Amino acid sequence: MTTKLCGGHCLMRVASLLLLVIASATSAAGGRKPYEVWIIDQSDTRGLDHGGTLHVFDGKMFKGGRVPAADAAETVDLGGAASALCREKTGANPVRPHMVLFNKEQTHALVAFVASGHVLVLDAGKRTPVDCLRSTQSPTGRQAHAAFPAPDGSYVLVANQNGKRLERIDTDFSANRFVHNTAATLDLATCATPSGAACQDAALRPDNAPICPVLDASGNLAFVTLRGGGMLVVDPR
Repeated sequence: MTTKLCGGHCLMRVASLLLLVIASATSAAGGRKPYEVWIIDQSDTRGLDHGGTLHVFDGKMFKGGRVPAADAAETVDLGGAASALCREKTGANPVRPHMVLFNKEQTHALVAFVASGHVLVLDAGKRTPVDCLRSTQSPTGRQAHAAFPAPDGSYVLVANQNGKRLERIDTDFSANRFVHNTAATLDLATCATPSGAACQDAALRPDNAPICPVLDASGNLAFVTLRGGGMLVVDPR
């Protein structure tokens, strides 16, 4: 990945979904199709120091402004099969599921574990784990604050927050193929802008921990908000 443009004191409104994600679709006629409401509990699975719980509500439960009971949801224990897959793939347990986003077709969900740096890929319909990858350890740490899928499904951008890295997973959702492309990693603490200026700068961008790498509709640009203020516009491909 290469940095296309850097903004000094950039302001950007980003509507990020932290714990609540509504997966919905609209038909060509304008009528609403069935939808679900996904809620992630960031707490560890009871009795464990990892995992968490996914709650999935049928959208019909909210019809007419109703509020369903908490136990009406289908629950998925992320300390079970999901954690086992992450241990098998990365040698470590996933800790603190933070953000969940879907690919365009809504066939897969991407769960970013902010404490351990894992990105869990779930089959959205079956609620089963498909793959688990982990962000890169750096001198400043390792996290996965958010994982944003490209509109065309060809990659996922991962905000390795404390690691101060923007990372890419090359993807083929139809084939369940997910590859951590380490050659594409962009070190936001040490990179330079096209003008030759430092990406991380004490006066302009003092803390380049990436928060949300929001993608445009083409998937050719990523707008990466930074913990210390400012923003980088990146060519994610």
